[in-house]
Amino acid sequence: MSAFAAARRYVLLSVSLLCVPTASAQGLLQNPGFGSDLTPWQVSLYPPNPSAASASASWFATDASGAMQSGGVHLHAKAVFDADHASAWIRQCASVTPGSLTTLSARFLIIRQVAAAGASVDIGFYANSDCSGPLLASTSAEALPFHASPTDSGGRWLLTETMALTPAEARAVRVGIGVQAARTRFYGDAEIEAIADDAVLAASPATPARWLLPSAAWLHGANGSHWTTAFTIANAGSEDAAVTLKWLGHEQDGRGGREFAYVVPAGHSVAPGTADWEALFPEEWGAVLVSSSSPAVVVQSETASWFGAGTVGQSLPAFAPSDFASAAAKTLAPIRENGSYRTNLVLANPTDATILAVARLYSADGILIGSREVSLPPLGMTQISRVAAALGSPYLELGRISVSTPTPGGLLAAYASVIDNVSNDPRTILPR
Repeated sequence: MSAFAAARRYVLLSVSLLCVPTASAQGLLQNPGFGSDLTPWQVSLYPPNPSAASASASWFATDASGAMQSGGVHLHAKAVFDADHASAWIRQCASVTPGSLTTLSARFLIIRQVAAAGASVDIGFYANSDCSGPLLASTSAEALPFHASPTDSGGRWLLTETMALTPAEARAVRVGIGVQAARTRFYGDAEIEAIADDAVLAASPATPARWLLPSAAWLHGANGSHWTTAFTIANAGSEDAAVTLKWLGHEQDGRGGREFAYVVPAGHSVAPGTADWEALFPEEWGAVLVSSSSPAVVVQSETASWFGAGTVGQSLPAFAPSDFASAAAKTLAPIRENGSYRTNLVLANPTDATILAVARLYSADGILIGSREVSLPPLGMTQISRVAAALGSPYLELGRISVSTPTPGGLLAAYASVIDNVSNDPRTILPR
């Protein structure tokens, strides 16, 4: 993580996020071009009463298109030793359509950018129409990349854009245009001065592609293991993709899980911050629902534990509909559980309805050893640890598991981990 990214996260958590509702039936912004003032944008400054640090946001008679009868917003933030972070934002709340693709853009003229400072746009979704209550999901984009030495935009107006899939529970979006600065021990004082103009909030119909990561974890496990999951999102398509990772947890209805929004440029790969997920979900494990505006996105997880001077672990792809079991069973093999290995079985429900999952264990010669039925709530997930013993065979040199669901219209994601008892190295057994 860059120094600026870490500093920016701290700043954002410290700012009071204010908003005002709009009357637009289309969810568009009021006064997006800052014609003669900032009405009805709400100004949010940190610190609110500057001393050593400073923050300001005011109307400025400079327009991105050179129009004489219009202007922009002048933004300034400076962080020094006695006040180590500062920010200046203008915000507005607008209505949204659940499931749509929401896009926010603005133009920035960067006059001065020093050390850990920058200008950005952000969007955050809320269940309440006035942008109150818990934040459902958010994303942002920087105008200029971090640069240790003073820089600017070279007299150019930089188009800065971010986008996200609107959560099903969202009724409003809070948009923000702002600057932030954070003094760091390594880079010293930070400062940003910029003019912003031409804010555009757009919403378009979207039919997201969906996948399911059956399991992710940040917890201590058997035999001294400590499992940590990292994600990779790769966009092989020709257009930028809005991607949402929704935390579903385990042994619960996952529909109300927290969402994390990312923008992956065309042809690029990104790795969402593992530390952020681990900090939010310590000693937690569960499934993750993936939604994307592009079907060309590939999502992979890597779950690893320390072993000696290195790590052991497994990689797991996000499951597509063709990977799910239904009334037609999927097979997991080989299954082993003896002095050398233990096997865990993960079952996850990719649908918004409760399903019945059925797991059957067979010996190497095809004899049914035992079975278990598990009720999974909507977007629910569970793990059967030491699954061979749980299904009737405490010692199994070689076997297989069949998974299916008799629920009409039901789908079931499943995989097994065959784990070495000495090294804790897991082998991923995918359904076939």
